[in-house]
Amino acid sequence: MEPGQTVAHYQIIKRLGQGGMGVVYQARDTKLDRVVALKFLPPHLSVHDEANARFIREAKAASALDHANICTIYEIGETGEGELYIAMAFYEGTPLDALLRRETLSIDRVVDIAAQLASALERAHEADIVHRDLKPANIMLTDRGEVKLLDFGLAKLTGATNITETGTTLGTVSYMSPEQVHAEPLDHRTDLWSFGVVVYEMLAGRVPFEGATAPVVMYGILDKPPSPLTVHRPDVPAPLVQLVEACLEKNRDDRPESAGALRDALEGMRGVPTSAPATWARRGARRRNRLIAGGVALASVAAVALTMSWARPGETGADLAADQVAVIPFTVRGSPELGYLGEGIVDLMSAKLDGAGTLTAVNPRVIIAAVNRNAVDIGDPAAARRLAQELRAGQYVTGDILEVGGRIRLTAFLYETRQADAPRRQATTEGHADELFDVIDGLAGELLAGSLADTVHRMQALATVTTASLPAAKAFLEGERLLRGGQYREAAAAYDRAVELDSTFALAFYRKSVAADWIDAFDVRSSADRAMRFADQLAPRDRSLLTGLRLRRHGRNTEAEQAYRAHLHQYSDDIEALVQLGEVLFHDNPRRGRSLTEAMDPFRQVTALEPANLNAQIHLARIEALAESTRALRGTAAYLAEVAPESERALEVDAIAAYGSGDTVQQRRVREQLRSKPSYYLWYASHGVARFARDPHGAAELLATRTSDAPILVMLEPNLDVVRGRYGDFRRFMAGVRDRGNPSWDVFEAFVLTSGTYRATNQELESVLARLDRATPGALLSTAWLPPYEDLTPRFIAFELDYFRALLLIHLGRVGEARRAIGRLAAADSFPGLGTTQTDAVHGLETEILYREGKLDQALARARRIAYEVPHAATVRPISDGARSRFLRAELELAVGDPAVAKNYFVGFDDSWSFWDTYYRPLAYQRLGEIAERGKRRDEAITWYTRLIDTWRDGDSVLAPLRQEIAARRDALRR
Repeated sequence: MEPGQTVAHYQIIKRLGQGGMGVVYQARDTKLDRVVALKFLPPHLSVHDEANARFIREAKAASALDHANICTIYEIGETGEGELYIAMAFYEGTPLDALLRRETLSIDRVVDIAAQLASALERAHEADIVHRDLKPANIMLTDRGEVKLLDFGLAKLTGATNITETGTTLGTVSYMSPEQVHAEPLDHRTDLWSFGVVVYEMLAGRVPFEGATAPVVMYGILDKPPSPLTVHRPDVPAPLVQLVEACLEKNRDDRPESAGALRDALEGMRGVPTSAPATWARRGARRRNRLIAGGVALASVAAVALTMSWARPGETGADLAADQVAVIPFTVRGSPELGYLGEGIVDLMSAKLDGAGTLTAVNPRVIIAAVNRNAVDIGDPAAARRLAQELRAGQYVTGDILEVGGRIRLTAFLYETRQADAPRRQATTEGHADELFDVIDGLAGELLAGSLADTVHRMQALATVTTASLPAAKAFLEGERLLRGGQYREAAAAYDRAVELDSTFALAFYRKSVAADWIDAFDVRSSADRAMRFADQLAPRDRSLLTGLRLRRHGRNTEAEQAYRAHLHQYSDDIEALVQLGEVLFHDNPRRGRSLTEAMDPFRQVTALEPANLNAQIHLARIEALAESTRALRGTAAYLAEVAPESERALEVDAIAAYGSGDTVQQRRVREQLRSKPSYYLWYASHGVARFARDPHGAAELLATRTSDAPILVMLEPNLDVVRGRYGDFRRFMAGVRDRGNPSWDVFEAFVLTSGTYRATNQELESVLARLDRATPGALLSTAWLPPYEDLTPRFIAFELDYFRALLLIHLGRVGEARRAIGRLAAADSFPGLGTTQTDAVHGLETEILYREGKLDQALARARRIAYEVPHAATVRPISDGARSRFLRAELELAVGDPAVAKNYFVGFDDSWSFWDTYYRPLAYQRLGEIAERGKRRDEAITWYTRLIDTWRDGDSVLAPLRQEIAARRDALRR
């Protein structure tokens, strides 16, 4: 067939390819105006009734499956000439076989693809459908990162009559199971074999059984063991190796019982705990019995697989990095007050050794996480060596700390991992306890003396890498412990003590900024600035990290992302860089019209290296909730409750899981816990349920338990009223707070009335404008809901007041007065700590005027000049968050610009962390439903419309006509 030719109601665009069971074309469905993949039987088969029957079976088998990772079948038909065809969804992307030909996949990418593929097989097997031709050519990776299983041309409904001639073997030889080679009856376990081959190939870059001819390959499949996976890919973690080996058992009874068990195991390897049991093999299995384990235990092993998979001495020797050193925690004897140094020495000695000549130190967090998770006996030389092997370190340090009568003695041993019978060097130094850092400097110098050619100059720099104050170091290490446990306020206080004791302690200022960001503290930015002031004390690696953080603290988020990616190119396992990159992508992508899912990869890498990293786990839990991955979310919530029971964020995730899964028992338990907690626990839980569980009704239920009138809690009430469409309740609430004469409520009301999410009257607009005219910056700062932030100065608050006055004037049609206010805003001095807030505000107001004047093209051009490059800490203010201008940008892109960009911005209102974005969710749901409906994406449109209907389920009667219209459209799509 040629381009332009029409078959039935499909117009051929181009030929895509041909396989054993069909020729595939890209075509346009002229009825529904959509692009499809159109598959015909090849001419040499189309005359056979058997081939026709198999072709029809493909359509029936695949069309019975409704799953995100299985291709969608639209129609089966027949041309006027009697040719059978199937119309399928057309996916933009890359077939897996083409991808494997051009690149080596990371472990994380393999696990992600395999997990999605296993999920597809699980759904097919539940419907008693066996694919029987699983191979990379039948697996499509879409441009959105989704896996699509294609071509059920060889699918066989279990129990159906076999239309294949006796003895005929089907499928590409390299991926055939032993039972396929023998032409035996097949069940779902043949797909598990092929699945194992595909995963093996993704990891190794080759199939497990190779040969010049088909008979040679078949002989290997039947009688030879596969070539060991670690020979071709040494970095594959042990649980993943075991999973592949289990799939490639010759006896099908020895393979895993189900694709669901494989999926659970792979989800665990993403660092997502699961409570579902995963049975690896049947009870009669001979070799795999040792792999039978409960899902929690399996997930615990898999989550740290990339950190440690114990091996026998010498197994990984070929992969050791000669210039990489691992500092193992020291044993401590004597004063219990020095107990903190057991693990603390890992940080301190690593800083001393890192960068000495060509030497690099293994990330201390990775070492400590591995030791704690695997209960390593640090006093056992063999265990220390195994740990160094698995960390790929060519050298490692062990030692002990002894305190007697106020004096401290440090003894250390430097080993070469390949030849650990005797230490390469031994060093002992001692001194008074308050001279610890001089003692450590001497110890490091002793170990390095004579072993590195350029030690001298490096050691001079290393002497000032960390603080010279032992009390400051102790406070810093205490802060690290508290931060790891999610006790952010306590951690911030510990870092405060550290910098009070040593005002030049750069690393303490750095970590102080990190902790401050979690609690909306005053000095988020200035702490990063002060760390940068003393950056010359740090090694280049740490200065690089600090550069990225400082860029972000000043709102230069695009540059921060680039800085972190460049850093990770050089230091790929740097946990802190991965965390901060994830933070940038999580908080800023939805505001920049980019996908939130980009944040998943760095956070998953973090949990592979350090499973107990709360920052990564909390953010992943939020993403899981938005993705409605209930099982993964509940597992993460249970894990956080175990490792960080005192953290308000663990309880936040628990609340999200309870309401996201609809578990009323857990919901009651969460409410009971919150009654005895400080007010900020309730704010995080209510906000998390509203944003990430998408349940404003559940958030209101939580908020009803409050026993405090803390402003941060009170302000959630009108937020939830507007989101749920309860405008009458909102008006009554605002009437009550106006009597308090609190100008912070006036700014809040100005935002709501001009947001477009609430139908304001001119009387309401005039009333709040009059109150803002009387407000002063000082009064606003003294009534703020949140603790003061250093860049929210009186001058900035005056700017914000002018901004909302201008916005109210625009909505009242008083454009001349508004333009004069805009002129004052544009002429104001800049606010260096607030990124592009000033210029964004001016462009946003100009966009608003042009939009209301009907000059849509000009309005869009102006909207596209808004950068949204602001620090995350400043987005607590609506002017910096820019929710209104972002929504207007989406509306304009949809009307006269790029609909794809519009969709991305609308989705951002559903995905973001922002309190202010919550107001726009119902409107965004309506637009996204309309976009999906126009694009003929029925299921997607139903999802968006359903979310809107549920959000407004008890909204005011004024919304009833629109709600009924949306419900009618959704119901029509369901038919």
